[in-house]
Amino acid sequence: MTEHGVDEIVDRAISQKRTVKDILVEMRDTSELMVDLAYSALLTNSREISDEVQKLEAWMDDLQYEIEGMLLLSARSREDAADLAGISHVALAAENKTSQTQLTT
Repeated sequence: MTEHGVDEIVDRAISQKRTVKDILVEMRDTSELMVDLAYSALLTNSREISDEVQKLEAWMDDLQYEIEGMLLLSARSREDAADLAGISHVALAAENKTSQTQLTT
């Protein structure tokens, strides 16, 4: 993703007044949907469902950039940055989980 694209994602998050918690919840819900869809795509051998999983993976990438940007903007000190790193790890784990669904579809 280009720097310009990341800027747009972060700007959108700020303008929508989304919280980190809101984004994490959306990431959780999206990742659960992706796992279910990937499993369905395998069982039914459906390219259409597989394509939907691919689109959701791109959306998860955007959510990952969004949360990282918000976390970086909210750190005011080294201590803040250390605390926020844990949240970043949770978001990255959710995104990695969904990346694995692409291996199965």
